[in-house]
Amino acid sequence: MSKKNNERPLKSKHTKTAAASPQKKNRPKKEKVGALPLGERILQLFTDHPGDLFKTNEISKMLAIKSDSPEYQTLRDELHSMEASGALNRGSRRRYGILPPPAKEVTGILKIQSTGNGVVHPDKESGIKDTILIRTRNLSNALHGDRVSVSLYAFKPGERPQGDVQKVIERAAQYITGTVDKQHHQIYVRPESGKLRRDIIVTKRDLGGAKPGDKVKVELLDWDNEYRDPEGKVVQVFGKRGQFQVEMEALAADHGLSKEFPDDVVKEAMSFSEEIPKEEIAKRLDLRKETIFTIDPEDAKDYDDAVSLVENKDGTLTLGVHIADVSYYVREGTALDRESLSRGTSVYLAGGVIPMLPEHLSNNICSLKQDVERLTYSCMMIVDEETGKVLSSTFAKSVIKSAMRFSYQEAETRITTGKGKHAKLLKRMRELSLRMYEVRKAEGSIDFETSEVRFKYDESGNPISAYRNERLGTMRMIEDFMLAANRAVAGAIFRMGEDSKTVKPFLYRIHADPDPDKLRDLAKMAKALGYNFNAEGATPKTIQKFLVSLEG
Repeated sequence: MSKKNNERPLKSKHTKTAAASPQKKNRPKKEKVGALPLGERILQLFTDHPGDLFKTNEISKMLAIKSDSPEYQTLRDELHSMEASGALNRGSRRRYGILPPPAKEVTGILKIQSTGNGVVHPDKESGIKDTILIRTRNLSNALHGDRVSVSLYAFKPGERPQGDVQKVIERAAQYITGTVDKQHHQIYVRPESGKLRRDIIVTKRDLGGAKPGDKVKVELLDWDNEYRDPEGKVVQVFGKRGQFQVEMEALAADHGLSKEFPDDVVKEAMSFSEEIPKEEIAKRLDLRKETIFTIDPEDAKDYDDAVSLVENKDGTLTLGVHIADVSYYVREGTALDRESLSRGTSVYLAGGVIPMLPEHLSNNICSLKQDVERLTYSCMMIVDEETGKVLSSTFAKSVIKSAMRFSYQEAETRITTGKGKHAKLLKRMRELSLRMYEVRKAEGSIDFETSEVRFKYDESGNPISAYRNERLGTMRMIEDFMLAANRAVAGAIFRMGEDSKTVKPFLYRIHADPDPDKLRDLAKMAKALGYNFNAEGATPKTIQKFLVSLEG
């Protein structure tokens, strides 16, 4: 016989499940509460989560209070009352909690903002959950990325702490970019990134051939006295300030980005042959005879995904999404693995890209070029052509041979005119993607369409004009196919967790539920502008309907 509701104790530990849904964020579980007064339930909740701060909607879920119920407004009123009485603290971003008194001096990593002020992210053991604001005048000789010791000012619990830098524990920024200048007989470099708001003194012998007006990279020398300007040595000269390519190179250097790779990384990348070993092909799903092609922007430098569509005997369609198998070449623990991990991603700048992997891999053997055999991962989805619903999916390591390299514009033209190679297949893909989009729309998917600005460049790589990139149907088509593949993967990982006692690590991205308080603010603003939006119990579909009403 189950216990009565008022006999259930409030649990403070989270129970681990066999699998976490890829659709849900890892958040505290709902607390099992009894018929205690609301104020006591709230205090008991925070007693079991000392030092943690939660938003109103998070508290409501943990207390099993629905956001569209009358009790939700009672909860808001109670939180405000408890804050006013001092029983609760209110931190930044509308979060409530009971904060322990902070340490007088803490350590953490300093980040310099564009305003010139600094923000210190305190170490976990400090007990401070929020970042610490450091005014420009209180930065001492600390630089962006340094580990610093900070002395805190007295502040009220729940308010953002402030302090000043006492000392630099460990330097992070060894290099600064800026422009060489000269006044009287003094030569210096004026930083432009905001990481350092002091001129850097450079002697003639340390100029490295740079002249006034040149953009340079400077290595900082010892700087212990905050009342004197730091000294430095020019280690790289980019060229005259104001030239496009010079500015791009300096921007990349200022963020620690480099097109150059260490010798051992390049050597490892070059060790791979373009020819795929026969024994590796034998292990894989062979799709080389299938009609598979890539559709990318006109100026794409590499092609990492391809699509295919085949009609089955039972009338269904097999939609294939094929992703370049980089993992075959980048093995865990290798020089390539360490370098790509440190870079994190490729970085796209106007007129160029700083790749995560050496060009031999990124632009060559890991790029799905036309008429060339390439290793891939394939997601094969069985789709009902009439409804656009994905009925099932399978995954396999594969090998493909792209039949065509399309640009979005070229594929769009063939769909519109019906002329050209693969025109019928492209049109069928487009029609299927429209049905798949309608399925997503019916489920409440919100479409945030934005315009993209692109640039035209001259022969030297300098931008000469800007234009709004037209959003074509083929762009939406590829997005819909990729979204379908991502959902298929997420579903497969979730089912693996359900069928197994061991949960496998899996990275995924979600959009968290919107904050009810922010939805109410939106409703007030919309009403003032003559639009109706009901924030109470808002769903993806009601938000979708509201956005449609704003079109134009």
